[in-house]
Amino acid sequence: MRTRKPGRAAGAVAVVAATVAGTVAGAAGTAGAASLETIRLWYCDKPTVSVEKLAGMNGLYLCGGGFGREMPIYTFDDGTVQTFFIGADHAVWTYWTNPDETRSPLVSLGGRATSDVRVNAHNGAFVQLEVIGTDSRHWFNNRSVNGSWSGWFR
Repeated sequence: MRTRKPGRAAGAVAVVAATVAGTVAGAAGTAGAASLETIRLWYCDKPTVSVEKLAGMNGLYLCGGGFGREMPIYTFDDGTVQTFFIGADHAVWTYWTNPDETRSPLVSLGGRATSDVRVNAHNGAFVQLEVIGTDSRHWFNNRSVNGSWSGWFR
C-alpha cells in the first residue's frame, strides 16, 4: 500500500481533481499487480463536516470531520481504477475509470456510514470496503474479481 502525500495543498487539490475527473495519472500499479493507493484530501482536513461537489461529475461527498479526509482508489490488474467515497446521503459511492479512460456513472453501494471509507485488498482476489455504521460497528462489503458485491455485513 502506498499513500501519496503531496507537499502542498494546491498539489493535493490538483491530484484529486485529476483523479475525480477520471484521469489516472500516476495511479496505475505495476504491470500484472493490482495496487491500492489513497489520495489525501488535505483541503478537506477540517474539524467540521461539509458537503462538497465532485469535480467534473454530478455528485456530492462528505468532507471534513470523520469524513472525506481520504478518497481511496484501487487499481485492478487490467488497469481499471475504482474510487470510493461517502456521499451526502451517507451511503458509500463509487465510480471507476476503464483502461481506455472511459468513466462509469456514479454507483451507490448503499449503507449508512459515519466514517470515511477504508479499502483493503486481499491477495488480488477481492477488494473489501470497511466503514463504521450508525450502530458504531464496523461494516464490510467485498468486491469479487468479477465485479459483484457481497452486500454489507458485520
